[in-house]
Amino acid sequence: MSDDVNLQTLTFKVKFNRLLHKTICKKRKNEDFYRYESVNIPHKRYLILSKRWVRKKMRTTKKIAIYVSKNQKQKLSSKNFTKNNEFKVLNSNIISNTIQKYKFMKTIKKVRKNVNLICSYRYSGKNPSIIHDKEKDTISIKQLNNMVFKWKCPVDYEKICIAEINTKYLYITVQVKKENTLNYKKNVGVDLNLKGNLATVANPINFDYKFLGENAINERRKYLEMRGRWQKQLKLLKVKRMGNKENRVMTDVNHKISRDIVNYALKNKSNIKMEDLTGIRNTAKSSRSFKKFLHSWGFYQLRTFVEYKASMVGLETNFVCPRYTSQMCFNCKRKMKVIGKEYVCPDVDCGWIEHRDVNAAFNIAVKESISPSKEE
Repeated sequence: MSDDVNLQTLTFKVKFNRLLHKTICKKRKNEDFYRYESVNIPHKRYLILSKRWVRKKMRTTKKIAIYVSKNQKQKLSSKNFTKNNEFKVLNSNIISNTIQKYKFMKTIKKVRKNVNLICSYRYSGKNPSIIHDKEKDTISIKQLNNMVFKWKCPVDYEKICIAEINTKYLYITVQVKKENTLNYKKNVGVDLNLKGNLATVANPINFDYKFLGENAINERRKYLEMRGRWQKQLKLLKVKRMGNKENRVMTDVNHKISRDIVNYALKNKSNIKMEDLTGIRNTAKSSRSFKKFLHSWGFYQLRTFVEYKASMVGLETNFVCPRYTSQMCFNCKRKMKVIGKEYVCPDVDCGWIEHRDVNAAFNIAVKESISPSKEE
């Protein structure tokens, strides 16, 4: 078995605002490290100039993507474009990656508005194209004018594959060692909520369950009230700063909840089943206050956290259709609309009484899996 079979790719997103006010220099003689030097301009101005530089390169890259998508049968390389003065501003590595990406998109009809700059890692040579300093938690990309970003990788990776950037985010794709699949046949169900506890994980075999993220709703309500108060007072700068803080807090909550879900599954020697909530924002019909919580909830972020953390320990993550999971009795499979948080089966012979979220988690654990992209 080749080494590539035991590796899996993970992509991490870094905000462009984490660009450091520094530039990187080459190695000096008899030194094994790269030097970082400060830039003699204000950091805010440095961010604006850097975004302007990236935006200019993206416009040029879009022209290459349009030409490649229209001439996919033609043999193209970076030399075909570097002869033109218009494309000399781009690194040949970025041109080659753009050609590679759009050459095999057979179903593409129109190139999107923004085309990201893609830089691949070069392992040959003394000077690598992407430098990750694990001690200082920084990453520098040579093809992007030696930009340095503050980034701490949460996992131990084998190698860096690519770095993709636009004016909002830097995407870093790494390869990590894949653990052997544990091949558990049992499943624990995860029910996701907006109010009360954010997630409920339960094992239907021993009727055990656990509520996660019970205090997160208070944090979100606090930020919602602060945002409304400051908007009325026209303190827009405070609103912006508070929004960034809220994102960081909720990301930390999602990390903790996902870790608890994976640990619970390992403890019960089971795989994980979750609801496939694709398109929930478009289909939900409810009050305005409920929609505010719905649009501020990072359920997809939580899903990705659970997926990659489960795969790191050898667990599988499957998805089920969320339809009727809260309305169906786990014991007799009878459906009824529930008011409140207690589920009481209307069938006298059944007599099933359980918390509504726990009942939904039990149903998710035993429900048939579907493809994540499939919509019923």
